[in-house]
Amino acid sequence: MIMKTIITLLCFLSAEGFTSRPVVHTSSSCRISSSLSVFGGAKKTTKSSSSPLVEEALSAYPYVLTDAEKKAGCIANFNEMASLYGDENALAMVRLEPKTLTFNKDNYALQLANWEEQFGLEA
Repeated sequence: MIMKTIITLLCFLSAEGFTSRPVVHTSSSCRISSSLSVFGGAKKTTKSSSSPLVEEALSAYPYVLTDAEKKAGCIANFNEMASLYGDENALAMVRLEPKTLTFNKDNYALQLANWEEQFGLEA
């Protein structure tokens, strides 16, 4: 239930204009590491260029990815989720809501920061 709530928040908070404070991005590789108990306490300390579970995540995506650019975007989105939540938790999110692979990956770190600010990491 908590995982579905977080995925729903990812859907609805995907626009930066929804945030309660102005955000200035100084780098496109903004990363926030966390240790969320709802995600099994996964905390990724090293940056990886690609998750080992990316092919499994793409196979869970029920829509046809014929365009190479769209497939590359889905891979980048999954890698961003995996860097924030851990590989297994990102895969669980994709299995619950496959369209998470099409969200704006630049907002994932911001959404996690807003979640932490509103509810704390242990919520």
